[in-house]
Amino acid sequence: RNKGDLMPDILLVEDDTNLAKVMTKWLETAGYEVQKAQSGLVGLHASLGGTSPRLIITDLLMSNFSGEDLIQSVDSQQPTLPVVVVTGAADPGRLQRVRDYACVKSLLQKPVTSEAMLAVVKDIIGDASTSAAEGSA
Repeated sequence: RNKGDLMPDILLVEDDTNLAKVMTKWLETAGYEVQKAQSGLVGLHASLGGTSPRLIITDLLMSNFSGEDLIQSVDSQQPTLPVVVVTGAADPGRLQRVRDYACVKSLLQKPVTSEAMLAVVKDIIGDASTSAAEGSA
């Protein structure tokens, strides 16, 4: 866990602290380093700062600076940084608009299961145990 301070595997942006705790536990149990942010604005600073994560998982509906605002910023400034949206939002137009961003790799509807989340994360950034060794011969 020595790399945790430098570059987390995953930035989790979720304003529901209980849900954030649960999702963080799932991810950490699977071996991923997780950094939490309680708002899209905090998440934006974390993702575009010096400690860019390998993946962002964000809620869509948050006060002030929404997940959609965060996605828009990431898409324009770091389009190769993958984003997974976890949302309870049901507005089909909004969901389609979010899906259309190049950085958005997956959209999970709440309530989400640990299996569904971990499968998506693994698909995008690989196993936690092998992520650092990827690309080696």
